[in-house]
This record gives sequence, C-alpha cells and structure tokens, in this order.
Amino acid sequence: MLKKVISDESGRTLAWTLIIMSIGALLIPTFLSHASTILLAARATEEGLRELYAADSGVEYVLLQLKNGVLEGQQGYGINNRYVEVTWRVYISPTTYVITSVATSLIDGSSTTIVSHVGSVESETVESSGSPVFEYAVASLDGDVTLDGSSKVEAEGTDCGAKAHANGNIVLDWSTKMDGIANATGTVDIPEWGYPPDFYCEEHEGVDRLVPPEVSTSTYKAEAQDVQCAQCAACGDYTHTNWDEDPGTYGRVHASGWMNIGSWWPTGPYQFTDTVCAGTDIDIVGNEREVIFNGSVKAGQDLNITGSEAITFKGPVCVGQDLEISSGSGDVMLVFEGPVKVEGNLYIGGARPVTFKSTVCVGQLLEVGGSGDLVFEGPVQVGGNLDIGGGRPTAFDDTIYVEGDMIVTNYGENIPLGGTVYVCGNIVMGGDVGFEGGATIVAEGNVTVGGSAKLNLDDIPLFISLGDSVGFSGAAWVSAAVYAPYANITLSGSSKVYGALVGKAVSMDGAAIVEYPLELASRVDLPGMGDEGGDEGGGMEVMTYNVNP
Repeated sequence: MLKKVISDESGRTLAWTLIIMSIGALLIPTFLSHASTILLAARATEEGLRELYAADSGVEYVLLQLKNGVLEGQQGYGINNRYVEVTWRVYISPTTYVITSVATSLIDGSSTTIVSHVGSVESETVESSGSPVFEYAVASLDGDVTLDGSSKVEAEGTDCGAKAHANGNIVLDWSTKMDGIANATGTVDIPEWGYPPDFYCEEHEGVDRLVPPEVSTSTYKAEAQDVQCAQCAACGDYTHTNWDEDPGTYGRVHASGWMNIGSWWPTGPYQFTDTVCAGTDIDIVGNEREVIFNGSVKAGQDLNITGSEAITFKGPVCVGQDLEISSGSGDVMLVFEGPVKVEGNLYIGGARPVTFKSTVCVGQLLEVGGSGDLVFEGPVQVGGNLDIGGGRPTAFDDTIYVEGDMIVTNYGENIPLGGTVYVCGNIVMGGDVGFEGGATIVAEGNVTVGGSAKLNLDDIPLFISLGDSVGFSGAAWVSAAVYAPYANITLSGSSKVYGALVGKAVSMDGAAIVEYPLELASRVDLPGMGDEGGDEGGGMEVMTYNVNP
C-alpha cells in the first residue's frame, strides 16, 4: 500500500518546481527593469542637484568677492565634475549687482544657470536708519496731522493703542477722535469746547522730531525691470513647406508684405510647424477653426486677432507696431505660451479668455477692456501707461513695471497682484476696482484712490509714493502701510485705511478712518523698523534668485 501512494505522487514535485520557475522567469525581469528605472531616475535627480549646488557655489563666490570690494569680474573653476563660469557686474545703481552663474557637466554637457540680483545692506529698500515711523498709526515728517469733520484714528481691538506723531502740530476738531497717544514737536490743539478723552488718551508736546527713514527704491525697480523680452529672427524670403502634402499644415512661412490667416487660406485648422513672419501686418480673422503656431511669429507692423477661433502661440511673438485682440466668444481660448514683445500698443478687448504664460513687453500703451478671464503669468513691462478698464477679470502673477501711469477704473473684480509693482508715473484707482495680495507697490509719482476702490483687503503690504500728493476719497478702502515722505496725504469722504500713514503731512476729513493693526509695530520689513547690523551674506543681501530663467 505504501509503495502505491509513493508511486502515485511521483513527478509532482518536478511539475510544481517547473511552474514556479516559469512564473519567476516572467516576473523577475519586470521587477529588475522597474528597479533599474527607479535607480536611473534617482541618479538623474542626484546629478541635477549636484549641478544646482555647483551653480549656487558661483553665487556664494561672488558674494565673498563683493564683500572684499571686487565689484565686477568673471571667474571659472571646476567642482563636482562640473565647470562653473560666473560673471557679475553693477546693475541699475552702484549698490545693486547682477550675478550669472552657469554650471556645465563634464560628463554629459548638461547645464544649470542661476541669475541673481543682490544689494548691499547699506542700500536696502527698507532699512533700520531713521525712526521707527510705523509704530504710529499716522505720522507727519515735516508738517501737521489734522483731523476735521468726524474723522478718527483708532487701534484694532484696543483702546488708546493708536499713537500719532507730528513733526509739527496735531490739530483736532470737536467731533474727531484720536484714540491713542498724541505726540507733537509743536502743540496738540483741540477746541475749547471739546472734551479731551474724546480726542486722545495722552498728549505730549515739544517732543523730539522723527527722523525719516532712508528708503531707496532701486532694488524694487531692479526686480520689476528684470524682464527677458521676446526675441525673433529677421524675416527671410517668402517660403512654405508641406502645402500639398498635408493641407492646413505649414512649415516656415515668410511673407514680404501682408498675411491673412482664416479667410483666404485653405480650410483649417491651421498648424504652423515653423516660423511665421510678415513684413507688414498679420491678420487672424474669424473662421471658427483652430490655429496653432509652433514656432516664433513676427509681424513687421500690426498683429490683429479677431473672430472666435481658438489660437495658441507656442513660441515667441514679436510685433513691430500694435497688437490688438478683439471679438471672440467667452469659451474659446487665446494662449501665448512664449514671451510677447510689442513695440507699440497692446489692446486687449473682446470676450475671449486670454492667457500670457511668459513675459510681456509693451513699448507704449497696454490697455485692458472687454470681458473674459485675462491672466499674466509672467512679468509685465510697459513703456507707456497701463490702463485697466471695463470689467474683465484680470490677474498678474508676477512683477509689473510701468514707465508711465497705472490707471485702473470702472471695475467689478478684484485684481490679484503676485509680484512687486513699480510705476514711474502716477497710480490712479477709481470706480469699483480692487487689488489684492501682499505685493509691494511703488509709485514715483502721486497716488489717487477714489470711488469705492479697494486696495489689498486681505494683506497689509508696503505702499511707497515718492510724489507730493497721496489722496484717498469717496468710499475707498486701503489696507497698506503707506510711506510717502514727500507727500501731503489726505483722506476724505468715508474712506478707510487699515494700516498706517506716514507722509510729509496728514489731513483727514469727513468720516475718514485710520484703523491701526498692532502687528505693524513688529514688522521689520517696513522703513525704519528693521534690526541693526549686517547679515550672513558678507554685507550683501540676495534680492532675486532664478534658476534656469
């Protein structure tokens, strides 16, 4: 009986062994391949980090050279199987510098570039020299603080917390309220029939003058101006490829004169695989067919975009005169994936959504109107005025630099600001406009905020004006630390400031209110509020740091 059982099981072990070996033969190569892929990915990531660290070493090298007084130069050296070439020079002013560090692999030739702007501690945009002016809700540096009508100055969530200081006199009307300590180098004047507790908690006359903090705006200007505008090659002779082989798909297309896309050309959609160039105008007209430009597009004169087709520019766009976007429906996108450079004016109208994913450089006017979402994902540089009107939802995700005035009126949507805003002229806000975000705003000229305009409702950014007039009127709502050392700051109507006002003189009237958030007293990024001493950068501070810009 035992022999029979053993005989019946003969060969079963061999069969199971062969089955297991077969399964292993199928699975093991897959596992090994997956493990190899993971190892290769990890190695690529490690090599990329080594390259980045090598490029960063160039920035650190220059910081040491600047500390030692070497203000311009070029240096090359090897590190981590990479060759690092770093250059540095003065940028904008003698106290700011641009550093370009390139690390190139000696193994596969790949490279990483870092472009950084640095400034000396002695010329920081906000520095500790001068008095801590933002410990006060309102402060005048060379004039009076005057409250008329039913205006009032108060602190958030506390009594007697809104300090005021005047390098001059503090003058209060009988129905005003100063809910804090009133300090004046001159006198604190109230009407004879007034009752002091309604006006202030304490008064101090003949106090020491506030010393205006030294504020240089050059670093902010350098940051906002740091824009790489689009570059397009010159037009060549008229030519194209694949016209007969694949109708609607074209290669290099260059025309000596005018180019019309959409009405005279063969039926779309249109796919341009190479450069498109016209000696004069390019008109993209409505035919409800998609147009895709894979290479650069250059118009010697105007680029006009009308109709309702979806259009995508994947390369740089260069326009010799004006770029006008008009018409279009609300569900058809217009996308500029590459940088855009317009020598003349840029007009944005119509109802289509428009997205600029890279830098936008405009030589003259940038005018925004119409409807449909408008997004600037990269830096914006304008050689003339920036005029935002209508009710188009608009967002700026990066810096804005404007040579002229910035005018924003008749709006219904808040405008997010994602980077520094530098305006060489005036800033004018009216209607129902609203800015939001913590970006620093600088105006070399005057500032006017009226109507029911709103500025930075959820943040308290620094707002600098170098002009002689800053005015808030109507139902304007401003949330900011306003520093205008040469300006007469006026509040009227029912305007409200959630923050602080520091100007040459400050005047409030009507039902205007300044509400001081106590957190400003500890904000070291504001003028006069920083700590003394240098930093770990050897007397230099890194302002911008861009990898592979």
